[in-house]
Formats: sequence, structure tokens, C-alpha cells
Amino acid sequence: MKNWPQLYTMKLYATLITLKLKNICKKFISAIPILNYTIRTIILHIYVYSIFHKSKTSTKSSGLSILLINHHFEQDIEAIIDANKIHKIKVADCKKLFGLSNYFFTTSAERNGLIPYDKIPMKTRLGYRQKARYIINHVRKYFPFDVMVLPSDSFFWIREVIVGLKELNIPTIVADKEGIISPYWFKAHSLEIKEKFPFISDRILVWSKRQKEFWIRAGAREECIEIVGQPRSDFFFNEYKWKTKKELNLSNERRVVLFFAYDINAYIPPELFEQGLSWKEMRAETHNVIKKLAREYPQINFIVKTHPQARNFSFVLNDLSGTTHNIKLMSGSLISNHLLANADIIVGFQTTALIEAMFFKVPVLYTFWTKSTEYFAEELIPFHKSGGVEVIHSANELEKKIKHYIEQPNVPISPKMIQSRIAFVNKYFYEANGRTGKRLLRAIENFLTIYNNTSSQIH
Repeated sequence: MKNWPQLYTMKLYATLITLKLKNICKKFISAIPILNYTIRTIILHIYVYSIFHKSKTSTKSSGLSILLINHHFEQDIEAIIDANKIHKIKVADCKKLFGLSNYFFTTSAERNGLIPYDKIPMKTRLGYRQKARYIINHVRKYFPFDVMVLPSDSFFWIREVIVGLKELNIPTIVADKEGIISPYWFKAHSLEIKEKFPFISDRILVWSKRQKEFWIRAGAREECIEIVGQPRSDFFFNEYKWKTKKELNLSNERRVVLFFAYDINAYIPPELFEQGLSWKEMRAETHNVIKKLAREYPQINFIVKTHPQARNFSFVLNDLSGTTHNIKLMSGSLISNHLLANADIIVGFQTTALIEAMFFKVPVLYTFWTKSTEYFAEELIPFHKSGGVEVIHSANELEKKIKHYIEQPNVPISPKMIQSRIAFVNKYFYEANGRTGKRLLRAIENFLTIYNNTSSQIH
């Protein structure tokens, strides 16, 4: 295990190379339409067979048959499955099940939501709608689901699927996973959704009252929105689920400083980023502090957690990996909470993980300096006003604070800060009490009861 850091870094580089090769292959396949269509069709059939046919059981259930669509949704899915007692739930990967959408939607503008969905050529939409009907029927042949649950209905690959389900009188429920939206994007993105991808599902389950207001602003009818909380927050109330340091390939003897890496344009509007607004200076200075302290404290593990959808993973990899043996880069959407549960000091900027860090009684340091943060402060998630974190105003202060907590590991968190953390968590996660997954399933059950009764009366 002595060579584990080097092996892990090699694995990260191998992953990066693999991703580059995959992108090259995707571009080649996309350039030949018939090859693109054939390969994606083969993938679809193999996937449906392995997930829905090969694994199907004859076990009868008194509950619902729920199709969960996974799009970077793993932590919430895990909470839903853990809370389930009676329902039959199947989880499908969106890329494998709906990958054929890329054959029909061929431009980046169509796929990235740069144009309103109803401005996409009718031929494109109807072509995929026909294929969506085929996919639905193919899945239902093995798994006749009662409802489809997914994290958003704004994706180009799902809207015609929802239309196809409406034809079969099968409802779609959105379990919104983007529950933390900065003030700027609260205003801008809500109007963007209203214009380009208006809500078309039957129900949306959200994290908080604030998020309900976002969706009303985005055009969803208030009666379609229900507040349930953040499902993945259940993890923090179930200590038996937390991986140990050993399970994370970390030494039990080493304390952990956990840093959440971020893109230099995180939460910044494209037009302002083009004008020079960025977190580049603060991020570089933060990285330098991490590297300096890692050299100074070789007995401490400095974990750098990268975002699953980070745009500049390769930069973080090159900048931080290999600096010293005790800096470790970790990625993946399922590992973040386990790292939080094992961290002794947590450092970050604008990330949901900092709210989740407030479940633990450890120092949480919020980096907040440079002219860019001063200029854009009111358009960010207001960690600096929360009272639940220590706001750090310079690289020098960050270094001193981390040193302080390394050398004095048992400094208690004040009762006032604990209360501020509880208030901030509840503002964004509603009632975080370990039962959100159950609330979400109960909301689905109640909606389906009303939906089916209403449908039977109509017909």
C-alpha cells in the first residue's frame, strides 16, 4: 500500500487518456450517420436485455413499478432505493437507454440547449419521437413500469420520451437534483428554462421552498410542485453507510484535509467570464497553499475532490498530482459524502458539498478573496453570510487557519456556529432528518393514487 498514491495518480492519468480516446471515437462515429445509428441501436438492445430482461424477476410486489433514469443522480438514487420497502425499482443509464437521440439531434446547439426546443426542426423531433416510442415499448415488454422518475425534463434526449409516455397515460415525475442555485442563475436560468425547455412533466419534487419559487418562476404550475428535501442528505444520518478510511484506501493514522476543486468559471455567466471575471487567481493561490502545506505536513493526507462534470480535470490533475506523496486526487459522484464523513478540515468555494459539510462538527473554511468575489458576491450562494463556515479572506489566512487546525485538532465548533449550520442546511434541504427518501417515495405514491383515480374518471 506504500505505492498507492503513485498508483492512484497513474489510474487518474489512465482515466484521462481513456476519456480522450472515447471522445475521438465518438467524433469518428458521429461523422458517419449509419455507423452512429447502428452502434447505438446495438448498445440499446444489449443494455435493455441486460438490465430489464436478464435481471427480471417473477417476484410480485404490492407497490409500484418505478423506472429511475440516472443522469449524474447516483447519490439520490441510492437514498431512494435504501428507503424503498415495497416498490419494484429499475435504474437505467440515460446514455445507454437514450443514446440514439444523438443520431437525430446532430448539432451542439440542439444538444446543449442553445436554442429553444420548439425551434428544433419538426422532422428531427418527430423522428426521435418515433424511436422514443420504440424504446418505451421495448423496455415495457420486460418491465411494465407505472411511472418514470428522472432528475430533469430539460434534456433533449428525454422530451419526446415524455410525449410518448403521455400517449400511454404513464406519468413522469422530476426529482430535481439541482437544488442549489446561486442568486444570479436563480433569475437567469429560470427564465432560460421557461423560454427553451418549459416544464412538461406531471410532477416535480424539490429540495426547498426556495427551489419551489425557482420552478414557479420557470413556468411550472404551483400545484405540480412539492417540497420533499434533498434525498441524499439521508446518508449523513446513517453512519453505518459511511466508508472507513481503509475502505477509501486512506491510512487510519493520517488526518484528512479535504479540498473541493472547482472550475475557474463556476457560477459565472459566460459574458462576464469572457470579460475577465473568473476565480483563476483565487484557485491558483488555494492550490499553492495546498501544495505548500502538503510538503510541510507529510503526515497529513490532503484530498482534492474533483467535480464529476469538471471541465478542467486535466489541469487540476497536472497541477496537484505528483507534487508530494500525500496529495491525492479523487473523483466520482458517489465518493464525496464518504470523504466528508472522514475529513478533519474541509476547504471549498461554491459547492453543495459545503452545505453537506455542515452536518459535521469540523472546521469548514470558505475561500472568499480577490476582486472577482467582491464584485460578484451578491450573485453567489451566500456562504459568506451563513455563519456556518469560517470565511477566509486571503491565501495567507487560509494557510494559517489550516495550520491552526492541524496543530490544534480538538478545537470545538461553537454552539452559535452549529445553530447557524442547522438553519442554513434547512433553508436549502428543507427537513434534513434521514427520512427524505421515504418522503419522496410517499410523494410518488400519493401522486400516482390521485393520477390514476383522475385518469379512470376521465376514461
